[in-house]
Amino acid sequence: MRILISLLLLITLLACEKEKKESGNPEWLTELISELENDPYYDFSYLCRWTYRETYFYEVNNMISSCAYCEVYDAGGSPVTWEIMDLDDFLAKRTDYLLIWEGTAFSSIFDTPNSLTNTL
Repeated sequence: MRILISLLLLITLLACEKEKKESGNPEWLTELISELENDPYYDFSYLCRWTYRETYFYEVNNMISSCAYCEVYDAGGSPVTWEIMDLDDFLAKRTDYLLIWEGTAFSSIFDTPNSLTNTL
């Protein structure tokens, strides 16, 4: 019985460790966040992740810019080209909004950034 409990505990610990590794940001995204944090232009911005067609997409939205969906990246960090990918389909079928980063001035505008899921 002790062996069974020890085995279950070990499996649980290994599963948790695997989950931690998979939940981290890709290296390119960590670099992008560092760039955003060091550029005052992005103080009124946020970075979120969407799932579209079972793939992650990352959107930088700058609240003081007139350019909508100009900074959208695929899972590998390549900018999305809307001439190739259908923007209307992306907007209609994207799911699983997750706020990843917000600029220093962004939280002073919105009390709860995750409430954006209802407006996007």
